[in-house]
Amino acid sequence: RIWGISNYETVAQSSMSTDELICSWGWAGWKRLNDVDFSEDFPADVLSSPYLGLVPAISEVTINISKISAIEMDQTLKNRYIAELTGLRAIYGHQLLNLYGPLTIITDAAIAENSEAEFVPRPSVDQMVAQIESDYKAAAAVLPSRFTGDDYGRLSSAACLTGLMHLYMHEKK
Repeated sequence: RIWGISNYETVAQSSMSTDELICSWGWAGWKRLNDVDFSEDFPADVLSSPYLGLVPAISEVTINISKISAIEMDQTLKNRYIAELTGLRAIYGHQLLNLYGPLTIITDAAIAENSEAEFVPRPSVDQMVAQIESDYKAAAAVLPSRFTGDDYGRLSSAACLTGLMHLYMHEKK
C-alpha cells in the first residue's frame, strides 16, 4: 500500500512537500500536506500510516529471511529469495528514513519475533544509513540485473543499485 497515491502513502507524503505533486482530490487535508502544515489538529493516522505499515513489515522481512535460511531447497533460488527480502528491507528502511529520520531496523529474527524483547534504542542517522546501504549492496550482489518473462517486476540488482544511488545522493555521498 505504500506505493499508492492516497494521502496515507509514502509516495504522496514524500512528494507533497515538494513541487512534484499538488493535489486536491476532495480531501481538505491535501492543501495542508502541500503546505507541510501538521498542526495538532492534523489527522495523526495520515502521518503515521507509513510508519505503522513499514516497521512491522521490516520485522516480517527479517523473520522470513531467517525462516528461508533454514529451509532445504535449491541454493540459488534460496539466495535469490533472501536477496529479494534483503533488498525490500533496504527499500522500506529507506522510506522510513526519508519520512521519519533514523529508526531501528531489527535484523535479528529472534528479537523481531519476540514481543517481549528488550527495547532497541534509536540509531544515529549514520547507523541507519549504514544498515540500508549494507542491505542494498547485499541484495544487488546476488540478484540479476533485471527480470523478464514470468519474473518481470521482481526486485532486481538494478533496482537495488538505483535505491543505493538515491541513498548516496540524499546523504551527499
